[in-house]
Amino acid sequence: MSYKCSIYKDRNSICTKFPSKVDAYFFESCQYIKDGKFIDSKLSESEQQKYCMDCGLCCFSNIQMIKNKLIKVDMEDEWKSGGKCKYLEEIK
Repeated sequence: MSYKCSIYKDRNSICTKFPSKVDAYFFESCQYIKDGKFIDSKLSESEQQKYCMDCGLCCFSNIQMIKNKLIKVDMEDEWKSGGKCKYLEEIK
């Protein structure tokens, strides 16, 4: 199952600037993470937006897992079992 943000351009600033170095959790597979550390993306702004829209993991919430700072790739399905942003659309 994959998801895509339906309103990326209209999202509020906290979403469009996500993630930041002080966020509560990171995904191992995120474009802004390398070897467990926050890095600047080398993609253009439009490529970064496409990456985030196609990934969609940041639009899910799983309170039980937020205490784990780095979310491993094999935990993504468990993360997705939580709630999701109302603007996140499932792609079939």
